Amino acid sequence: MADTWIRFAPGLDARSAARALDPERLLALGAGSHRLAAPELGMGELLVRVWKRAGLAERLSARFTRPRSASLAEREWNLVCHARANGLGTPEPIAVGAVRAPLFAEQSFFVAVPPRNVIGLAAWMKARLPGDVRARGAQALLAAIERAATCGLQLELEREEDLVLSAEEGLGASGAHEPGDCSPAGQLSARTSRPLQRNALPSVYLLDFSGAGIGSRSRSVRRARELRRKLERLLRQTIDP
Repeated sequence: MADTWIRFAPGLDARSAARALDPERLLALGAGSHRLAAPELGMGELLVRVWKRAGLAERLSARFTRPRSASLAEREWNLVCHARANGLGTPEPIAVGAVRAPLFAEQSFFVAVPPRNVIGLAAWMKARLPGDVRARGAQALLAAIERAATCGLQLELEREEDLVLSAEEGLGASGAHEPGDCSPAGQLSARTSRPLQRNALPSVYLLDFSGAGIGSRSRSVRRARELRRKLERLLRQTIDP
């Protein structure tokens, strides 16, 4: 049996979390992204990402570029928490773990609560929407990219499905968004009953942090310009004149 460890977000019931999120069971899911039912936690279906091996470039990047991490799962955790601390929507991280290793853990896992009731970028662009609704959604997407650049987050976002919008808000309803409760160090605060903040724009969520990192503002701004141009090309096809 592998020597594993797991760390839970503060605010979770430790006993219930330990029963639902056994490290051996999570690693047995295999490499990639999975959905896992965990009724013991009362959070609905969970997102589980598992890494079984890492190439040399991935190991070096994780260990020697920000955020420096001892596994790819811990890097995901730290990137998600950095994004949330700076007001970007992401899945809510609840657990991270790995097989113990002296320098870098190739086998690791990350568990999060995915955003509910969302619509992917591709589906949103195909939807028949009034011009003002389309424009608000486009503004929200571009604002998310700008916010990422401001906090030094360098994103890849190679696929359209890496960005999603709140389905109700993105399709025209007025919505609300809960601020991120994660710190850059990767520590989650306990859940609170604070009121939701009303948003003028649809909520946008980043789903994939593969290849992402935290760098200088200048490099982040350059990357944001590239992403903005790519996104604008896609949006130009859908925004009503």
